[in-house]
Amino acid sequence: MLLIIFALLVPLTNSLPTSPPSRRTLLATGLLLPPYACCASYACKNLRREHTYPASFNGKLASTFGSVTRRPGRRILELGGGKNLVSILEAGCYSGEEHLVVVDPVPPSPSKREEAEALFAGRGGSVTFQDSLDAEGLTPPYDAATSSLTLCSVADPVETLRKLSSLLKHEAPYAFVEHVASDDTLFSLQQRVFDPLQQRLANGCHLQRRIQDDISSVFSRVEFKRSFEEDMWPISEQINGVAYI
Repeated sequence: MLLIIFALLVPLTNSLPTSPPSRRTLLATGLLLPPYACCASYACKNLRREHTYPASFNGKLASTFGSVTRRPGRRILELGGGKNLVSILEAGCYSGEEHLVVVDPVPPSPSKREEAEALFAGRGGSVTFQDSLDAEGLTPPYDAATSSLTLCSVADPVETLRKLSSLLKHEAPYAFVEHVASDDTLFSLQQRVFDPLQQRLANGCHLQRRIQDDISSVFSRVEFKRSFEEDMWPISEQINGVAYI
């Protein structure tokens, strides 16, 4: 808890003058600490891989991914899903009959990897792992691609999407569920305030990216809808859909 409080106070104290704080500054700091603590708690759970997503999110994930997966023999690239792979499988995103390639610099633990490999092997499919979209082990073109809560943390979303699209067949679908910058004034303010802390504690996660614009700049046709997952603050504002080259 002391480490969390220290992490919360650093960005605040760095912006304060060296003179004694005013009553207004102290009040503002006191009001910000509870939501900062909430944000830190959520981010730390993600880092410790203890967080479980709500059923509504898993349902959205399964229906979105399922529209391009669940077909025997289909070769699919999943961008990001390493540490959450088993949860993605449990949500019903894949049938296990596909040939899935997971691209993630953070691979799943050995036990999770073995569990995923056994699931696919038992259903006639396969799952392999690569650490980047430039890996020599990739064998394009692929039939489809997927990503979930991943584009928030890559260094350059547009460049990443360009590399991803170059590995797909012509008109191959790309299914995505990503969190985005909010158009709501109050929630947008929260995202702006907590963005530095989220990046620090949640593997470089950015809260203010307009991922829909990034996807539209690379893919010729994009169909998506917005939703708000209250139980996933501060990444509640989300989009899900399918894009085509």
